[in-house]
Amino acid sequence: MLTLDEDAYVGQLLAGLGAYPTYYAQMAPVNRAGPAPVDLSPPVAADVEQLRRRLAAGEWVVDLRPGRAFAHGHAAGTVSVAWTATSQPSLAATIATRLALSRSTGSPPRSEMIIRRSP
Repeated sequence: MLTLDEDAYVGQLLAGLGAYPTYYAQMAPVNRAGPAPVDLSPPVAADVEQLRRRLAAGEWVVDLRPGRAFAHGHAAGTVSVAWTATSQPSLAATIATRLALSRSTGSPPRSEMIIRRSP
């Protein structure tokens, strides 16, 4: 049974919400513009020195290896997003969406994103 009038109910419901993420401001224009052409060319391998230069330039290196492998050793400045055969599909989609949005909103600077995975 509803004990609040509509205005009180809506006020109470909205009072618990925090600020929306800053990338929401870019979502509508990005969605209206539609996707950019997809580059289906195979990824290019990067050596250690190239990774160091690109990290120093502010680019991201996203490491998809399991968390233990990342903890055992990784390049300074890399970001771990543990990806395993048991990763939940919804989690994988969330990670992919957030990585794509982080690129499209200019944080980090627009550039290629390097992703490392286990061989």
